[in-house]
Amino acid sequence: MLVTLANNQELDINSTTTFTYSPTSFQKVLLKIDDDAVDLTSVYITVQLGSRTIVNGISFHALTGFQNLYSGVVGNTADRNLFVDCGSWQLLNSENLYITIRTVAKLNFVDVSAIVDGASLKPIQYTIYEDNVYTAENVLVAMGSVANGNSLDEDVTNVTIRNQIMSSSPSVASGNSYFRSMSQQDDSKSLFSLIYKENTPHTTSFNYSSTATMNQIVCAQSIPYTREMLSQAKSRASLDQAFAS
Repeated sequence: MLVTLANNQELDINSTTTFTYSPTSFQKVLLKIDDDAVDLTSVYITVQLGSRTIVNGISFHALTGFQNLYSGVVGNTADRNLFVDCGSWQLLNSENLYITIRTVAKLNFVDVSAIVDGASLKPIQYTIYEDNVYTAENVLVAMGSVANGNSLDEDVTNVTIRNQIMSSSPSVASGNSYFRSMSQQDDSKSLFSLIYKENTPHTTSFNYSSTATMNQIVCAQSIPYTREMLSQAKSRASLDQAFAS
């Protein structure tokens, strides 16, 4: 179900604004900014379900790489879109959905929407890592970028990636080639490095030089769900089926 949290919202300079909704489940964030002066590297998104943080203050720019894997939308200088696919989360014990936008510059005409109340259960969390050596749990996808929005397609730094079933050291430039092969549009083809993508989640370590052009990686992680979450998702699916019959 599509819901509106805000339309044509004005966000002040150096502000933090939270938009709230009370669904039973949550699937996607949909953002649109009509502002010809926006700097996508200085607009930060946090998504929380109650006290659970599932997008941890990641820039609009860094998340765009994931969007390009499943959407062919092309923005322009006065019309920016961001769609964050979080799989499907069940909200429990009267939790609320909180979408927080932190700005550096003033933003005009911000639209905030969400897809909610689906019956499925596949929780995906996005975490940004700015350290050049780290380990992340249950990783599905790792997308590198440059914090200031610069290109990284000529960065030949190797990234050592290890988990229990594989070990590899692709270059950032190779990750950019992989990104280009998967991207639905080429508006930002030189800006992202898809250094890791698997169907099965694994706890995975990443190690690369601090002198690399790439200086941040966002990981999409599959989060284990509880019995209570599964029960609620099944109840909603049964209700949908009852009304459909």
